[in-house]
Amino acid sequence: MRPDILLSEGSSLSSREAVTALGLSGLRVDVCAPTRWALSGFSRWVRRVRVTPAVGVDPSGYSHAVSELCRAQRYDVLLPVHEQAYLFAALRERDASWPTPSTAVPVAAFGAFEALQTKTALASTLAMARLRQAVTLIARSRHELFEHGQTLLKDFGGCVVKATTGTASTGVQLVRDLRHLRAVCQAPGGEPESNKSQPFVVQQLVEGPLERVQAIFADGRLLAVHCYRQLLEGPGGGDVLKESVRRPAVIGHMQALGAALRWHGALSFDYLVPADDPAPTYIDANPRLVEPMNAYLSGVDLASLLVRVAMGEAPAGLTIGAAGVRTRLGVPGMLERARAAGRRAVLADVAAQVTGTGRYAATREELTPVRDDPPSVIPFLKVALTLLASPSRGAQLTTHTIDQYALGERGFAFARRTARPGEGSGSASAG
Repeated sequence: MRPDILLSEGSSLSSREAVTALGLSGLRVDVCAPTRWALSGFSRWVRRVRVTPAVGVDPSGYSHAVSELCRAQRYDVLLPVHEQAYLFAALRERDASWPTPSTAVPVAAFGAFEALQTKTALASTLAMARLRQAVTLIARSRHELFEHGQTLLKDFGGCVVKATTGTASTGVQLVRDLRHLRAVCQAPGGEPESNKSQPFVVQQLVEGPLERVQAIFADGRLLAVHCYRQLLEGPGGGDVLKESVRRPAVIGHMQALGAALRWHGALSFDYLVPADDPAPTYIDANPRLVEPMNAYLSGVDLASLLVRVAMGEAPAGLTIGAAGVRTRLGVPGMLERARAAGRRAVLADVAAQVTGTGRYAATREELTPVRDDPPSVIPFLKVALTLLASPSRGAQLTTHTIDQYALGERGFAFARRTARPGEGSGSASAG
């Protein structure tokens, strides 16, 4: 019997790809979203879009709406496909039967999330696990931010300044000179001094290709793992082109770290592979499911396996994705062209995607797979027409979409208060 599944949100790229992976595996889903016109709603595999408050605007209202949906519709699985995983872990920390005793939610314990969720906590966890990471300094004031940045510029020729929490690579700035560092420190509302509970992370700039690892665990045991390399960067540091790779060292690291945290559910990391040293340098963690279609096309169905974990199934053995599979994300590709070269470049990019030529040669579309899922052409055409009319609207489109699903500072604070009510009402992103 196929389980009834509710996805935690329907607006992100990860949600859209999870819908596709689950649909190709024979599963249909409902999705939560603050609007019926969410990206994932345009799919033959989505039965209904359940309108809920935006989690970052009203996390309490969103949590209540999800719980009521699970109670009324009797969903077998509530599948977190973005930062809602952290919120769900917090809610289950307070009440182990949330959202209902009969609805399974594949998330790790809240304490395990806390070890990875913020940039500051991640730095400590990687250090304890003895996994290589960039030199990491914590800045709790504008003065410290400048001093740390100046030190790393001198020693390494560059640094990366990160807000301790961020969604879709927001709050991350690459700094290569003192002039830019001063601008970052003086940005209105952007300096750590404006919120002392939210320190900034200042990291050494490490040169090398960016790769990502995605994994599914059951009570600390690694069940499936997949790695891919970013071939072309999109807006906000996301991916336009990817190629799957195999990294035995990374797989070993995930096995050890997952066991130490007793991780349950989906977990992803970003790492760099410097040209002069094949050992990975870890730079970020995403304790959730991330864009699973390159993995699916490489032989690892992360989304369906996450459902199986939720249902109490933990298959024996370890599934590892094949190398050499190239995929593309057409919508970020158009956004990248609009930002870099304008209207004509967008039109040329659409033509290259349709014909599978140019930079898209020998790739498969993972975000809007029109042949498998014809309704997915609607958001693709909407973005294309918007950018052709006004290329400068790309940033607005991206920000609007992120606002629909991001947990945000309000959501993180609500989750922390929910899980640890005795710790006061401070920000959840304090390091």
